[in-house]
Amino acid sequence: MSDERPTSGPQHPPRSYRDTEPLAIWGLVLTFVFWPLGLVLSYLALRRIRRTGDGGWGIAMVGAVLSTIATVVGVGGLLWFLATSGIVDQWQDEAQTRGDRTRVHAVVTDIARGLDEHHAGTGEWLSSFKDLDDVDVDAEGAVRGVEVLAFRSGDAVCVQGSRPGYSASYADGEVQAAQCPDRGYALTLSAATADERQASAQADLDATVAEVRVRGEEKARTSSLGPPADLGVRHVPEVDVEVCSLLAGNRDHLADRSDREALVLLLEEPVGALGDLDLENALYTMAGDLDLEQDSIYAFWQGYLGAEFTCWYGGFVDVEGPPDFPEAWQTPLTAEDRAEQTRVHEEWDQMSDEDRAAISAEQEAAYDREQAQIESIIAAGYGSGT
Repeated sequence: MSDERPTSGPQHPPRSYRDTEPLAIWGLVLTFVFWPLGLVLSYLALRRIRRTGDGGWGIAMVGAVLSTIATVVGVGGLLWFLATSGIVDQWQDEAQTRGDRTRVHAVVTDIARGLDEHHAGTGEWLSSFKDLDDVDVDAEGAVRGVEVLAFRSGDAVCVQGSRPGYSASYADGEVQAAQCPDRGYALTLSAATADERQASAQADLDATVAEVRVRGEEKARTSSLGPPADLGVRHVPEVDVEVCSLLAGNRDHLADRSDREALVLLLEEPVGALGDLDLENALYTMAGDLDLEQDSIYAFWQGYLGAEFTCWYGGFVDVEGPPDFPEAWQTPLTAEDRAEQTRVHEEWDQMSDEDRAAISAEQEAAYDREQAQIESIIAAGYGSGT
């Protein structure tokens, strides 16, 4: 009988283990030298230790944590530097300038070539670059966001365009990063000289002023005035009548800028200066922007309505009847009303918060009713405010 014991299976040599994964040590060391590489090596070490079972897990973990913290701090510091140094703004400005330059160059080149081609084909110059078929000019006179001016002298054309951050011109077949040089270019593409255009514009304005004056004089003859009286405009009866007649006579003829300009010119004559008019700031509004935008036309007519109310309240009655006025404007202020206003003013500081809130709410409601009535009057077709 044999003394050898049977084995249960094949025999394997005993497994040997490393004391520490080298990548863990290198990852920790490089964390203090070059943390991006230390971060990579530490995470590689953790992965290998998990797979092989080698030692050094704690070292690799410390390296990974420190490298991660360094990464967060480094990225945060970089973002802070970029946000405070102005570098990002500079990059954006440079990108905007490059975009402006490209757009300006394209626009002035297209317009100049279009004008030259039209002249070459017809022998005539267009009166304006806006007449070019392929040029889309917006309400502000800009082409694709570029402000454009086109000048001509003889057969030489110069087109200049500008954006907020860049200007350039096209002349003599090339683009220059400057405005059109002073070479005698006329300020238009038409054949008329500057003096002729100015004289024509003045003649048109004079004709419009005459029409506006006639309307006012006709209204002064036909409106009910009674004896000369202070109408509350300038406290000078003759001036009051002239101003109120101009307002009432031209109420329905102010859709065009030229009519508004002529009216203001005439209103300046009797009063000497707009600042002397006491018309609820109405004429300040009218003179402030003769070429009114659509979003400001309401303010124009609200001021005009207030001006005509001042005339009507002083005794100027249009033969065709006064316009509609807000109800609060036409309600007489009684002695009781004045006494109540004085009482509220004197006792305001002693009132409770509830009483002050109630009075303020009542005043705001009255103001809202007044504004709603003004809006309704203007929307119904008062003057040219439709």
